[in-house]
Amino acid sequence: MSVRRVKWGNAILALAMLAVLGAGIQRWSVHDATGDWEFWPRAAPSKVSFAGRHYDCMPEPTLWGETIDGLGLRGLTAGGGEIYSSSAEATTSIRVKAGDGVHTCTLMGGL
Repeated sequence: MSVRRVKWGNAILALAMLAVLGAGIQRWSVHDATGDWEFWPRAAPSKVSFAGRHYDCMPEPTLWGETIDGLGLRGLTAGGGEIYSSSAEATTSIRVKAGDGVHTCTLMGGL
């Protein structure tokens, strides 16, 4: 085996290890922000941070027709979904508007 072959093999191995490490860091940071083990955050993730608190969101859009009428736009999720709430302060529930509909999110841990 030539020295040139060993150097290329080591370089390819190092690049593969860096790619795996980068993918792991990306998934960990998305999980830390959203609670989901994804490579990119969803518009309506499992966990939403709002007003210094964490909210647990339903995985499917609200089926019983809850809307964002009367609620104010308060921010965006890590994936770009719109957060609506009746107050800029922490409330017992918020709504997240994503491309697939409106998701209801409830406060984790109480007020």
